[in-house]
Amino acid sequence: MSVNLANQLVSEGWKVDLLSPVKGNDSEVDPRVNIILMPSSSNIVARWYCLKAAPDLLKELFLPVIIPIFFPKSLSYVKYIANYMNRHKPVAFISATTYFNIAALLAKRIARKEIKILISERTNLSGTIDSIKNKFFLRWRFVTKLVFRIYQESDSIVAVSDGVAYDLALRTGLDLKKIRTINNPVIPNTERKNGSEKKRAHGRAFKDNHTNYPHFVIVGRLVTVKRIDLAIKAFDLFLRKTGNGKLTILGDGPRRKRLERMVRELKLEQKVIFTGWHHKPLEVLKCADVCLLTSQREGSPNILVEAMHYGCQVVATNCPNGPSEILKNGKLGKLVDGYEPELISQAMLDIVNNPIDLRLLEKRSLDYTAVKSTREYLDSLGF
Repeated sequence: MSVNLANQLVSEGWKVDLLSPVKGNDSEVDPRVNIILMPSSSNIVARWYCLKAAPDLLKELFLPVIIPIFFPKSLSYVKYIANYMNRHKPVAFISATTYFNIAALLAKRIARKEIKILISERTNLSGTIDSIKNKFFLRWRFVTKLVFRIYQESDSIVAVSDGVAYDLALRTGLDLKKIRTINNPVIPNTERKNGSEKKRAHGRAFKDNHTNYPHFVIVGRLVTVKRIDLAIKAFDLFLRKTGNGKLTILGDGPRRKRLERMVRELKLEQKVIFTGWHHKPLEVLKCADVCLLTSQREGSPNILVEAMHYGCQVVATNCPNGPSEILKNGKLGKLVDGYEPELISQAMLDIVNNPIDLRLLEKRSLDYTAVKSTREYLDSLGF
């Protein structure tokens, strides 16, 4: 989403530097965007810079930043970001995710420049802190007091959904009125037209193949929180009821082998396809009928917006946060209140038999355009 935001800003005449901790695929980045690869500091140096930036916050920094064995990687860029601010003197700095937000605000303290800082939360903070992966790590268990203190130094706090905003306020004590919800810039300006028309052109040819209709698709990392196992079990039940269908799983991750073993045990090898990472997932969406999301938590799942834009029906678990907001509380797709395969399977059957008007889906997706989101980001910064 940072790429879509950067691309839209340069198209509107802004000079944009895109700071990245890793070298990635820049094929989708507008050539006018200046990509800067940030070098990290050692843990010892990074901890020193955090203390240097905020000696008044020693109590709040101590448990989540100073003493953890597993130091937050995002904070190893505080020194570089501070130097960047001193050299380039940007009028504004936009960051995303909890520890990068903290890094940006600490860096501004060191730089001592008049730079507007907009920070954004992309996912449910409580879900992140309480997850099995993080609940025993000091850097997450004690971060909320630091967030409360340092986030108030930003010029704008943005959340990607109302649910994320509410959770952030509830968990940290921040004033909910000072957190603004701005939809993710999911749909780039170049993709705003003919989304569902493209889908209908692809879809008619695909649906002539009755053996593989309906075509379900899942896009995302194959990790525990995504609960892809539920989708596979639900698809198995759907096949038993209807005899037809296909499931494509786009993505990779640590649970892939376990999921592939489940598919073999259910004898679904001819019906369930693992593609791994796909460089153009939208091309698959154009040929799919239903997008599945079975996560335990989200922030604002962009894949649902992309699916709707290209005319895919949606079945999603009503997890915190995002699906219910995107789908208008179930008016634009099936929301499943629970994590039972039977419930998800029934929702899959219902949406296939009673699909939502594609024009309504595409109309809703246009609430998530890069143009609209960028205007709201600029407004939040006072530009």
